[in-house]
Amino acid sequence: MARKKQIEDENLIRTFEEYLIDECHADIQLFKLPKFGQYLRNNGYPNLADASLRRNTVFRGHLEKVKEKYEDEGMLAVLTYKTLDVVSFLRMHPSPESLKKGLVKLNDHHKRIAEAAILFKKEVDLLQMEKKKLLEQINLLESEISSHNERISNNNMLQEENISLRNLIKTSVYPEIANELLKADGLLKTDSSIIHPDYVAKHVLTPDSEIKFNKNVDDRAKNKSQKVVKIKSLLDSKTNYKDV
Repeated sequence: MARKKQIEDENLIRTFEEYLIDECHADIQLFKLPKFGQYLRNNGYPNLADASLRRNTVFRGHLEKVKEKYEDEGMLAVLTYKTLDVVSFLRMHPSPESLKKGLVKLNDHHKRIAEAAILFKKEVDLLQMEKKKLLEQINLLESEISSHNERISNNNMLQEENISLRNLIKTSVYPEIANELLKADGLLKTDSSIIHPDYVAKHVLTPDSEIKFNKNVDDRAKNKSQKVVKIKSLLDSKTNYKDV
């Protein structure tokens, strides 16, 4: 046959919550089971042993929940204040002196609740300010990323145009003339002083060279000039180049 409990679970939990307010200042970290056992023995349960409290599964479960969920002093103070029972409070403080003492402690408890609320509000305000700064930084970074992507797109377009123009020069223009035109416009720099063998073979006279007199020198110069002008016009039309 099970031994009769010296204190009902409901009364034990209610007394525990009152004890947290009165003796532990609503701070679960200050709670010590031997001191709570002595508190119970001094307030109506003289034969209640600490071992009985440790074996009480209902009380132990409630104690663990309080430790896990309400370690924050402010949150625990609000919770215990809401569960305060006036009838139990008067029973625990029957004399005017004890009632005065209990009311003073209750007032201190209410003060801690107000202080905790102020602290929470400050933390919320600080977090909101940090959130605002982070959002501003995000907007700035998004703007920089957009600008950077635009520059990349423009660079890619310029690279494609550059490749197209180089292919045009390689396929549609005499390389020597194109290089001379580019050098004249400052678009090509070279330090090479080597004469191309094909140029030497074409333009240098040797004992085996055949001299033709059937064309006038002036006509050749005129034709060459016209050819250069046509090629330069072609380049200008492809590159939108204009003489200043």
